[in-house]
Amino acid sequence: MARKKALATPPAARSRVFIGSSSEYLHVAEVAQHLIDATATAEVWNVSPEFKQTQSTLDGLLSAIERYDYAFFILSLDDRLTIRARKTVSVRDNVLFEFGLFLGQLGADRVAAIMQTPTADVEARIPADLEGITITRFRDSKNPDDLRSSIASALKPFLDVVRRLGRRKRKINLIKSWGFDAPTRTYEVTISGIALRENWTKCERCHLALVAKVKDGNRPFEDDDRISIGRPRRCSDTDREDFELAVELGPAIQFKKGDVIEAHLLLTPADVDFTPAATITDFVRYGCDIVDNCGHTVKTTPRKPKGDVDREAKK
Repeated sequence: MARKKALATPPAARSRVFIGSSSEYLHVAEVAQHLIDATATAEVWNVSPEFKQTQSTLDGLLSAIERYDYAFFILSLDDRLTIRARKTVSVRDNVLFEFGLFLGQLGADRVAAIMQTPTADVEARIPADLEGITITRFRDSKNPDDLRSSIASALKPFLDVVRRLGRRKRKINLIKSWGFDAPTRTYEVTISGIALRENWTKCERCHLALVAKVKDGNRPFEDDDRISIGRPRRCSDTDREDFELAVELGPAIQFKKGDVIEAHLLLTPADVDFTPAATITDFVRYGCDIVDNCGHTVKTTPRKPKGDVDREAKK
């Protein structure tokens, strides 16, 4: 269906932040969550939907990485060790593992951590691999105001990055083949079941929808409101096999021989109403991701029988 011009600019989609910590320092993680929530949507690990009893912890982490734009870790000094007669304190192994996993997948720009300041009578043991990473310190306190102030100060550089970078872009090659039927004004794509299975953690809680328009070299595609969008399809309803998506160009969208009809595949959150969106930019602001695209040139003989679609396939 063709889109009507939006009456108001949609709010920018909020970034998602994963917060990791040990069980003993959930109270600090919750303070961080409240502070981050003013800028982004933050979720502490114990309420993250990926951590289910039916999943292993590693499966939950790998799934979580695909859903979040950033990660923030509380590196509390929970474990006391004696090494060569020296008393030391260290971060719990599983928290360090999770920190490293997110760091490797999201990159150093999108992952940050704060480490508890040790007491004067012990030495903090830090893994050698973390020595080149800037980690801000915080002081634990039984006074809620003092703790909040300490966490807020440590969070400031991280929140500056979240505001500057915004949501991360996701690119997934899901389109297997495509074509355009000029008589019915219908653009069709085949979604690869193999590619969908390979990227299932990115897609399982989302819908796929196809947006089509006539390519215009004088107008940025993301700001062109002459677009049509097809009916969204829930990824979990596809059985992870090849399936078709289609969109019919609205009557207001005119094309002629030689024009390029381009289509953009959107990965859309299941819980977001993007009906007012009028441009690709609007869809992105509502939290949708452009994950794939393709184009088809209107052939010299457009008067083909209905349903006789020129199809192309990715090499």
